[in-house]
Amino acid sequence: MLRIATSTGDEFESALHLIEENMAPVLSCHGLSCDRSWNRTNLENKDNYSIFIDRHWVGFLSLEASNQRLFVHTLQLLPARQGNIYGLLVFRWLGEQAKEKSVTMLACKAVRGSAAANLYQRLGFSITAEHGALIELALSLDKLRPDRQPTLMGRLLRCEKNNGDHH
Repeated sequence: MLRIATSTGDEFESALHLIEENMAPVLSCHGLSCDRSWNRTNLENKDNYSIFIDRHWVGFLSLEASNQRLFVHTLQLLPARQGNIYGLLVFRWLGEQAKEKSVTMLACKAVRGSAAANLYQRLGFSITAEHGALIELALSLDKLRPDRQPTLMGRLLRCEKNNGDHH
């Protein structure tokens, strides 16, 4: 069972290590490196969550809500938990959070060509800006009203059926 809860200090330290582990290969393809100090400074004052499966820590999520937008600073899963449905379950939770916070847009950044960027685009996110190897993506939740388009849940279920989660 998936559970998402506010991160503790030790979990935040584990998350910084996980970010490096996951991001180093992706960033190196673009001649970039992962900077733990920058990550710490950038994430420490955000809404940080630990992701658990059956009481075991399996990942980290950092969010910031402002101006009717929920920004996903990072979503990281242990390598053994990638390529399954767990990232999609986190997105399902994000959809619930967006409703609770009355935001109208989900936004994030991803490395161009990464599995994460591909997943975001399959879920309906559009590229809104490009900065070298990084792309900014956004998904307007207003467009997801049932009378206009399939819901985010519907998109998640379609991706889940295709086992499209490579986050």
